[in-house]
Amino acid sequence: MIHLLAVLILILESSMAQEKTAIVFGGNGFMGSETVLSLLTQFDKVIVVNRGNWYYDSNLRIMQRKEVIHIKCDRFKHKNENNLLKCEKFIKLLGSITNIDLVVDFSAYKPKAISDALEVLKGKVHLYIYISSDSVYEVCEGYNTASGLSKETDSVRPKDMEKRRMLARRDSYGDDKLSGEEVLEASNVPYLILRLPDVIGPRDTTHRWWTYQLWMQLFTEFPLAIPIPRSNQILKTSYVYSKDVASTILNVTDLSRTKSEILNQSYNIGFEEGFTLKELLYELESEMGQNIDYDLNADENAFTLFPSVSRGMVDITKAKDMIGFVPTKWKQALREVVQFYSGAALKYPSELKDVVDNLLEHVVPDSKRDEFSKLVNRIASNGVESQSQESPAHHNEL
Repeated sequence: MIHLLAVLILILESSMAQEKTAIVFGGNGFMGSETVLSLLTQFDKVIVVNRGNWYYDSNLRIMQRKEVIHIKCDRFKHKNENNLLKCEKFIKLLGSITNIDLVVDFSAYKPKAISDALEVLKGKVHLYIYISSDSVYEVCEGYNTASGLSKETDSVRPKDMEKRRMLARRDSYGDDKLSGEEVLEASNVPYLILRLPDVIGPRDTTHRWWTYQLWMQLFTEFPLAIPIPRSNQILKTSYVYSKDVASTILNVTDLSRTKSEILNQSYNIGFEEGFTLKELLYELESEMGQNIDYDLNADENAFTLFPSVSRGMVDITKAKDMIGFVPTKWKQALREVVQFYSGAALKYPSELKDVVDNLLEHVVPDSKRDEFSKLVNRIASNGVESQSQESPAHHNEL
């Protein structure tokens, strides 16, 4: 009997030791919720740490899973303190965990957030994946002039401190993201950095894509030309699909166990294709079967939502070669995204309000606001679908 009990204890301890745990900072919206769902296919426990603001239906998609532990914590509440240390539930939970197989950090917009996380996790982490941005190249010396694409090795800050400060002022987001990368590089934690261009996909909390799509959906009844400044008709930039971000995270987590050479590296990921804003909107218009007017003589300060960078496209060769990155085909992603937002007005009234407010503030003339609001209310009540793919798109350029 004693022997049997000892065996059972060993089996239980072995089972507990093999339990795979991931921590996701963020995980409550766009890419994060997609990633959590992906991780749940291979992890026994996923700890989601965020401020408790849930977007779209992410709460329903995630919180009903028994493997998910949600910790409400604002890691940015007090500027000069490690706010994670004040999250008692989180600290207590960490005390009961010996090993953390994976950390995915979506919400570290400041380098201190990473320093704070590393302090709290105290060497328990096997792999830290930091979600960075192609905006880091905006604060660096330059890009590969032969290809015109930004490579990972181009993330070199200027030696001239005045130029460095000037670039940081111009793009504080890119500066902070690169500083976050530098914190990880200086640590002894195995890490992997994903540099993302502008992200498209379902449940986008920036509402950029949905704003353009709703603008086009309403165009027949509310014909407001979409401005495309001259620079946005020339500059090609990269985009990445949110689902590809989630699948890449899961893939590199698996690879890192057998291919240590992929660790402590940064990777650009994105679609094979790049687009100017003009090309991107034409693609959207064509998929919707719409007939849209564009103002191609728009002022450079006109209202635009893409792109967020000025350095052009990123080179994804390294990700393809080293971590086997295979992006979703553009046409497939485009179709899926358009289909999602075509039916979103009925399902997500709170997010719809944000999109409408964006259009009312930047696009709709004051004299037309009431008329526009009534049209949107009708849509919110009845729904609106894109025109059939059979209707060819025509570009009317002003």
